[in-house]
Formats: sequence, structure tokens, C-alpha cells
Amino acid sequence: MGIIGWSSEGEFLASIRILGRLLRLRELEEDQGRLLLKAAAVVREELSGEMTDAIEEAELGRRTFHFGVERSDSIDRAAGLVASGAGERLREHLKPRLRAAELELERQRTEFLNRRTSRLQVETLEAEARLLENADAGRRAQQMLDDWYGRRSNPGESKPTPGALSLRGGAEMEGASTSSIHGEDEVDTSD
Repeated sequence: MGIIGWSSEGEFLASIRILGRLLRLRELEEDQGRLLLKAAAVVREELSGEMTDAIEEAELGRRTFHFGVERSDSIDRAAGLVASGAGERLREHLKPRLRAAELELERQRTEFLNRRTSRLQVETLEAEARLLENADAGRRAQQMLDDWYGRRSNPGESKPTPGALSLRGGAEMEGASTSSIHGEDEVDTSD
């Protein structure tokens, strides 16, 4: 009898291997998503820095303009207007790019979280499958131990009960003990 829900132990072990491969694939996808998220964050930070510089340039231009007005210096006024205008134009030029970078960062963050969730789901499935495998192996080992102990405790009963299955083939065997089926000699335990 295989693990509950599986027709054979071989299919179950194959599914564990497949889950292991899928887990490695999901880990690679998550790492790729992490790199894309970091790249999007770098682009956003660069544009944010450029936006800050543009705002500071426009502010410096306004201060230079006011300084030129106070001193009646036409060169400072002209320089202030040019700097202020350049800063404002750069700021207006960067606004849509910064907004697009923020949207891309949010998209990459969502993708990364989806990939992480997918990896965690596969990781959970693989862990549960391994637990099932270990539990089934424990049940099989206990059954074999019970069978061995039963044969050892009742040496006079060499015939299996009608309808009993052998450990190897699953076919009914009459007139032979399970130890003789496997080629083992009966051990005398009457010491």
C-alpha cells in the first residue's frame, strides 16, 4: 500500500523530486525578482536625487533673482531667472519619469512578493510531502518490526493465515513462513 492518495510509492517519490525541482526554480525566480526590485529602486532613487537637484537649482535661481532685485543688479536678476527657469523645466521634465519609476518600483515589488509567496507555497508542499514520506516509512518499519516480532514470538506457527500477503510480491503463499520466502533461515532463540 502506498502513501494515502498516491497509487504507488514510486509516484510519490517522483512527486517529491518534482517539488524539489520546482522549489529550486521558484528560488531562482525570487532571486531574479529581488534583483529587478533593487534595480527599480536604484532608478527611482537616481531620479529622486535629480528631482531634488532640480528643485534646489530652481530655489537658488529665485534667491539669486531676489538678491539681484535688492541690489539692482541686472546680471544677478538675469542669471536668477535663467537658473530658476532651468530648474523648473528640469523638474517638469523629471516628474513623469519619476512617476513612471515609482510605478515600476511598485510593480516590481508586487512581482517579487508574488514570487516569494509562490516559493513559500512550494516549500510548504515539499515539506509536507517529506513529512508524509517519513511517516509512511515509519509505518512500514513498524509493520516489518511487528511482523518479525510476531514470527519470533510464535515459532510454532510457520503457516501464514489464509489471505495473508507476503512482504515481497503481495501474492498468497501457503505452507511457507515469510522468513523462508526471503531466503532467511529460522533462528533458534531458545537459549
